Amino acid sequence: TGLSERPLEGIKVFAHQQQLIIDRGAALTGPMTVNVYDVLGRSVIPSSTTNDLSVVRLSLDIPVAILKVEVRIGDAVFHQKLFMQ
Repeated sequence: TGLSERPLEGIKVFAHQQQLIIDRGAALTGPMTVNVYDVLGRSVIPSSTTNDLSVVRLSLDIPVAILKVEVRIGDAVFHQKLFMQ
């Protein structure tokens, strides 16, 4: 995390049937980058960038895991831990 980052609010992140779903709503616009890491800090999926989708679905072939999800829009960042089962 850099010193110029600011918290990103209004993001909903959840797991459903082997998918990671990120809902940023209509209020947050601009390119969104999603990074997903395991508890050891290893990247689980390649970084994903989208422009104007308000809901992003990423398929995860992970049976059970605790993940750290990082969502960036501009200089704002959102972090959440998520349990996949």
